[in-house]
Parts: sequence; structure tokens; C-alpha cells
Amino acid sequence: KKNNIDDHKASIKKYTEQLELAIVSSGSGFCDLNVKTSDVAFNNQLFSMLGYEKGEIEPTIFAWERLIHPDDKEGAMESLRKHIKGEIPFFKSEQRLKTKDGSWKWILNTGKTIEWDAQGQVKRIVGTYIDINQQKQSEGLLRKNLDQQKLISDILLLFNEFSDFENKIKISFKLITSYLRVSGSFIFI
Repeated sequence: KKNNIDDHKASIKKYTEQLELAIVSSGSGFCDLNVKTSDVAFNNQLFSMLGYEKGEIEPTIFAWERLIHPDDKEGAMESLRKHIKGEIPFFKSEQRLKTKDGSWKWILNTGKTIEWDAQGQVKRIVGTYIDINQQKQSEGLLRKNLDQQKLISDILLLFNEFSDFENKIKISFKLITSYLRVSGSFIFI
């Protein structure tokens, strides 16, 4: 019987090591949240992803919440609340987190409840953090390029005919002003 227990412990240890290697090699951060105490265990990958050393981020949900960009906080916390209430099977949030140097980095944060207390309330949630900053930057460039293409196309369509040329110039400037998000544009001759 002792051999069975030792074999089982060895299997668990091996599985744990494999899982940790998989997480580390994927570049993912890992967290384990105790919902009752608000304590969170983070792996080192999350710290390094944001430029911090282990121990520089308090291991609580409140510290994580303080790192979230103000524009992303409501959606991130709402997703977590819905998951804790059982309204959604897991939570998922794309959010910008503040790095040690003060810049913002896009992170995909996902998690799922793995433990409940005797009353059926959520006790523990585990999750991952994945750096999606490069993807978000690429999406932003693509969106900007598409907006520019649309602007050019709209202006070119205006000039299909040369009637009412001055009005078309005015409309073109309104389109450009709107694209540039400025209150007005002027031509100096």
C-alpha cells in the first residue's frame, strides 16, 4: 500500500512539474485567487510580464484591481462578479495593466472556479494572464489603415463628377477634420 501512495505522490509531482513547464513555456502568467480572503498567488511570469520583481505586487485581488487601466476596470470586474455569481462559466477580460515603468500592457485574463465552500459559494478561482500587447498594437494599426482607406475612398467618390466642386472640397475637409478628430481645418493661400 505504501508503494501505491508513493507512486501516486510521484505521479502528482510529475504532473505538477509538467503543468508548470507548460505554463512557463507558453509565456503565461498564472494566478490562484482565494475569493474568501482576497489573497492571490501569482507566478513569476506575471511579474516579469509587467516588469516587476516578485514581492513588488501585493498578493491580493485589490493590488491586481489597482493595476487595471481605468477604462478597462469596470468590464474586468463585472466579468469576475458574473463568474462568481455563476452567471457565466468562466471569466475572460482583455485589459490594460500598468507596468512598473508606468506604461500600459494589454493582457488577456481568464479564469474559472475550481473550488466551492460547504454553502456552495465560490472559494477559489484559478486563471491565466497572456500578453496580447503585440496583437492589440497590430489591431490598432490595421484599424487605422482601414479608416484611412475609407477616408480616401469617400473623398474619391465625391469627385466622380466635377460639378459643385467647391462644395465637394468643403465636404472633403469635413471628412478629413472628422478623421483627424480636430475641431476645424483651414486652407491658407
